[in-house]
Amino acid sequence: MRASERSVEGDDLLAARGALDEALDIDAGHAELFARRAAVHLRAGRPEAGLSDARDALQRDARHFAARTLEGSALRELRRYDEAVDAFEAALRLHPWAPGVVPNIFKAERARRILGNA
Repeated sequence: MRASERSVEGDDLLAARGALDEALDIDAGHAELFARRAAVHLRAGRPEAGLSDARDALQRDARHFAARTLEGSALRELRRYDEAVDAFEAALRLHPWAPGVVPNIFKAERARRILGNA
């Protein structure tokens, strides 16, 4: 996991994904690994893969806050705004004082009003 952190910090997303793939080959039951790989996918502009990994993390730990917010971010990027709002609201229920969640809800709701769902 440290190799993936160094790669993300250096903006080497391919190396980060490779390190996380290797870690998941060893321990596919670890929600945090899926959540970190979801974040890498989102930074690399792959929201479908990010959504898949966020949901894999949530299957392993339904209360994983970062995975829930990553799910919302991926859904928003996919223009699935109703689902994005639901995911962000679920994250808010997990951590009511977390910074950034409420603005994400507003952004998804505004996009839904202006653009509609995909």
